Formats: sequence, structure tokens, C-alpha cells
Amino acid sequence: MSRDRLINAISVTLLIIISIIFSTYFKLSIDASIALTIFLLVVFITLAKWEYRLAICLLGISGLFYLGVIKFEDFLIHTNMDIIIFLLGMMIIVGYLEENNYFTFLISK
Repeated sequence: MSRDRLINAISVTLLIIISIIFSTYFKLSIDASIALTIFLLVVFITLAKWEYRLAICLLGISGLFYLGVIKFEDFLIHTNMDIIIFLLGMMIIVGYLEENNYFTFLISK
């Protein structure tokens, strides 16, 4: 096992231990403990592997659905779809402008 993989494995193990200690100290429910652990893992792995951030987030939310921590109906009720659609539209527009070097053109003028 390479040094980087060993460091990542130790970091993930420590993260899970910290999550268990935190959950025990604050007397969190099992669902809250699972959600906390998945959240911390998603944040850590996203920081370690930035290019896979979308897949990591999708795996995290899929894990929450699979383990029954949140129900899909509750997710839809508490999600502001207008904000998500707005952000998605902005990302598409900015991606298009960036691909066509619009921002470079603005800076050069």
C-alpha cells in the first residue's frame, strides 16, 4: 500500500472514530450519528479528491436514502427546487461562457 493510501485510510478511520465520540458525547440518535458520519466523510473525501466531488456527494446522499436516515418524500418537501434550478441554470450559463473564453475576452479588453 502506498504512503498516500495509508494516510487516507488512517484519516478516514480517525474521522469515523471522532464521529462516534462526538455522537456519544452529545447523545445523538442512530440516524443523526449516521448522518454526521456520512457528512464528515463526504467533506473529507471531497477535499482529498476534488475532481470527483459530484460523485462523492451523490454517493453520500444515496447512502442516506439507502440507510433510511432520510426519506425521499421528506427530501422533496424540504428542498427548495426553485433555488436548485436557479443554481443549475447559472452553472450551465457560466460553463458555456467559460468554454467559449468569454471571461478571457472581458479581461483582455
